[in-house]
Amino acid sequence: MNQLKSGNSGKTVLITGAGGCIGSALAKSIVSSDPRLVLLLDHSEQNLYEVHTELSANGGSALHVPILGDISDEALLNEVLEKHRPDAIYHAAAF
Repeated sequence: MNQLKSGNSGKTVLITGAGGCIGSALAKSIVSSDPRLVLLLDHSEQNLYEVHTELSANGGSALHVPILGDISDEALLNEVLEKHRPDAIYHAAAF
């Protein structure tokens, strides 16, 4: 887990499936590693809301942006990748 934290400091990170069990655990760990920006992508509005709210409540200096959408939406993914240019992508989406 230390490599995960140190490898994301100051970077833009995209987490797919951010509202799921694995994705939300990754998000919590990565947010604590002082990234520049964390992009939270999930197709479940409720799960995305919950992880975003939890991250916001726990403070931390990292900016995290919720993105509602599906990883199979090529146009959305292209837009996210072009706009934010993530340094790392953690693909935790199960479906």
